[in-house]
Amino acid sequence: MRLTPQGAVRHSGYLQVLSEGAVALEITNPVGLIQMAPGEPPAGVRQIFLYRFPSAQHSYIVSARQILPEVAVSQTTIYQMTETDRVITSRIELDISKAPLREWSLRIPEDYSVGSISGAAVADYIHSAEPEDGTRSLKVLFTQAVADRQLIEFRLERNIAATAGEWVLPPLVFPEAKSVRGNIGVATVAGYRVKPGELQNLTEIPQNLFPLQFAGLQQTFRQREPEWSAGIDIEALPQSVQADVFHLYSLKEGIAYGSVLIDYAIIGSPVNEWRITVPAELGNLAIESQNVQSWRRDEENGEVIVTLHPPALGEATLLLTFEQPMDARNGLLQPGQVAPAGVQGERGYIQVVSPSQVRQ
Repeated sequence: MRLTPQGAVRHSGYLQVLSEGAVALEITNPVGLIQMAPGEPPAGVRQIFLYRFPSAQHSYIVSARQILPEVAVSQTTIYQMTETDRVITSRIELDISKAPLREWSLRIPEDYSVGSISGAAVADYIHSAEPEDGTRSLKVLFTQAVADRQLIEFRLERNIAATAGEWVLPPLVFPEAKSVRGNIGVATVAGYRVKPGELQNLTEIPQNLFPLQFAGLQQTFRQREPEWSAGIDIEALPQSVQADVFHLYSLKEGIAYGSVLIDYAIIGSPVNEWRITVPAELGNLAIESQNVQSWRRDEENGEVIVTLHPPALGEATLLLTFEQPMDARNGLLQPGQVAPAGVQGERGYIQVVSPSQVRQ
C-alpha cells in the first residue's frame, strides 16, 4: 500500500507502519527504505516501524499474524464434604499476557453443577451439557477484553450424603493454560477424619501455609503440575457422649414441679437427636435448647426424642421442665427418673425443695 505522486520531479518522505490490538507485524523485503528509531509508541499501539525513503523507487511487504493470549493459572481449590453435598470452592487467578482475553474455558467434573461464578470482569457463563472423558466444558464470558491479572471464584456442587470411604478428588482441567499451579485443600463436616491416599503430582504442606482459612480444613497440598490425582480416605469418628445432669424438684400442695438441666459433652461425630427417658405420668412437658428443631414422645419406649438442627458437637445444654401430680398427704416422689438415654456416662445432682413443711 503506497501513494505515488504523478509528474513529480522528486519524491521523498517517511513511512510509518503500526499495529493495534492482538496483531503482530513484520516488514519484509524492504527496498529503498532507511529504518529510523520510532520513539515511544502512543497509547494502545503495540508495534511501530518508521522508515525514510529518498526516492519513489522503494517497496516493502507487511506480514501480519494474530497474537494468541497466554494464560497462566494459579488456583486455590477446596474440596468439602458436607452432610448433604460435595462442594468444590475455587479461587482462580489468571495471569493473561501477549493479548487480551474476551472469554476463557475450563473443564469441570460432569456430575457437578455450577453453584456460582463471580469476578470483577465476569459477565456470564455457558456450560456444555455433553460430557467428555468425565468432564464438561464451562466457558466464562467477560464484560470486555481483559489482560494482566483476573480473579474468578467458582462454587460447584454435587448432591451426595456424607459417608465414610474413599473419595477420589475430581480435578479442574485447564486445557488452554500455559502453566497451572496452586494449592488443594480437603475439608469435611464434623465427625469425619480424612487421610491422604494415593497422590500424584501433589505435595502435602502444613495447614498454616495454605493461603485460605476455611472451617473444617484437614488436609492441604501444593500443586506444581497441570495434571494431578488424589485419593482421600474418609473415616467416621467414634462418638462419645457424656452427660452432667442437675435435677431440681419443688414440692407444693398436690403437685411437684420438676426441672432437669442436662449438659452434654460430645466427642467424635455430631449428634442429630437426643433421647431422654421420661415417665408417662409426667405432664405439661416443655423442652428448651438452642438448636431444637422439634420433639415428640415415644410412648412405646417411654422416651422423648428431640430432633436437632444443626447437629450438636462439643458442648450442648438442654432444659426439660414438667409437672407431676402427687397426694398432698403421704405422696410418693421418685426423683431421677428423667435421664438421658444412649450416653456413655452420666453423673449429676438431685435437689428437692419445698416452701411448705414436708417430711421425707
